[in-house]
Amino acid sequence: MKLTSARTALPLLLAAFLSGNADARAQAAQDQATQSFTGETGVLLNKRPEPKRVAKEIEFTAPGKFRASGAAGNTAAVPEGATAGVAWQLPGYPADGYNLDTFLSPASTQKVITALVAASVLGNDYRYKTELWLDERRISGSTLEGDIIIRFSGAPDLTIDTYRQLLRSIKSRWGISRVQGSVVLDTSAFSGYERASGWIWDDLPICFTAPSSSIVLNHNCFNTVLADNGSGIAAVPEKAQLPGVRVESHALVLTSKEKDQENCLLEVIPSFDNKYVMYGCVAKNSADKAGEWPMSFAVLDPEKYGTEITASILQSLGISSEAVYYSTHPSYEKTAFAGAVESLPVSALIRHMLLVSDNLYADILAKTVARVNKNGPASYYNSTSFIKNFLRKKVGVELTGMRLMDGNGLSTYNLITPRQMLKILTYIRDHDSELHIVNSLPRSAYTGTLRGRGSVVQGVLKGNVHAKTGTIANVSNLAGFVADQNGELVPFVIYNNGLTFAKNNGSDGWRGKIMKQRNDFEKSILEDLYYGRRPSVSQRH
Repeated sequence: MKLTSARTALPLLLAAFLSGNADARAQAAQDQATQSFTGETGVLLNKRPEPKRVAKEIEFTAPGKFRASGAAGNTAAVPEGATAGVAWQLPGYPADGYNLDTFLSPASTQKVITALVAASVLGNDYRYKTELWLDERRISGSTLEGDIIIRFSGAPDLTIDTYRQLLRSIKSRWGISRVQGSVVLDTSAFSGYERASGWIWDDLPICFTAPSSSIVLNHNCFNTVLADNGSGIAAVPEKAQLPGVRVESHALVLTSKEKDQENCLLEVIPSFDNKYVMYGCVAKNSADKAGEWPMSFAVLDPEKYGTEITASILQSLGISSEAVYYSTHPSYEKTAFAGAVESLPVSALIRHMLLVSDNLYADILAKTVARVNKNGPASYYNSTSFIKNFLRKKVGVELTGMRLMDGNGLSTYNLITPRQMLKILTYIRDHDSELHIVNSLPRSAYTGTLRGRGSVVQGVLKGNVHAKTGTIANVSNLAGFVADQNGELVPFVIYNNGLTFAKNNGSDGWRGKIMKQRNDFEKSILEDLYYGRRPSVSQRH
């Protein structure tokens, strides 16, 4: 079986410092994943998500039944060195806040916008389909005299196992063991770049930056393990579990003390032919005990990856063909729809996206709303343009100055004001009977990225906050709703930009100090809102 490609792999090499930016990476990873976190090298999401229903969801009263006192609350001090923007709207009062119209990075709170537009445009029952096309009339014995087309739609939860079931039907249903033609992967669902402008270059090999392509298999991620081959000797990568990816290691195994003395970092140089070469070193905790380092990587070329996985599956099923390749303009003239596998409904995809802050799901959903609207391929540019137009026309958001580059908030170019986000949250609250977004957000102390958020896991805030976190380098945000003491839903936005969590800045305990300041800041504001008081915000001196 011959593999052909419509695109030559780019020779560009990118260096990824998997531990060189450990603090920023740990923050992003904390916001990205919960149970599947594998360490500072990222996460692996290789199973079809089955979001669990919250044991007890909050039941909110309708807005307007309770008027807050509006009395001044405690003074919340902005974390040291940070720029903060805060917005809220107490029942019976206009929008209020601190730096309401300052443009700040929303980070992953931007996923709330994507959830709103996806639920509104696609509907919560929408499902992605991965389709099989062939012409039954062209089957002679065990031979298909023609092409097979696999039409990908960007289904973000499509696993290799589910895809294998679709391909298995070629033989189990029609008895085909030979394709006298080609197997063509239709990648026309999306166009343009598969990663957005403003993404951090050294994050690209990590799973939380998996490319939002037409082909998504196993979250467009794969995992490997570096095995200890002896101190001072290069760690050995176990064979990658998927075809089409190659991993090489020149990273030396050292003790933690030796690693610190050498000031040695683990570096990864990936290439767009899905090859990953590791340099530097890894540290083991004990000189006497063998080390093992599980790692997860984002696929750099998802089309090549999908093509080689398809070829491998077909070969394992005993199905031969003249070629396997991908195309953005395949001909359907001599084929017909023959079957499909479906994703979970959009409601479940949104819930998963919000709970674990899944970047791939967010970008896929953002592109899909534009594709469905324009009935053609969607890019980052036309998806963000569509989203902003929706916010202006449907929600009534004043867009002046707003900048959106993706659907997940990873881009450092994204800018939004607390007032703009508050307007969006207010719209969600007022239309949640149709949208069903509020109870899909993480719930304080119980689900998703709020399960361990120090500011909201105790006291009156425990279980009474549904909100989206937003964490990238030097940014720690929170935006959503707090159920006040009367059960009424109060929208809020707390943006902290310019935070520094650097470990090696010469100050012992600095990270813990800044984390405490952030938690105290959020807690003070949210407790005031819970009791119907107007928060007071001051810059720390």
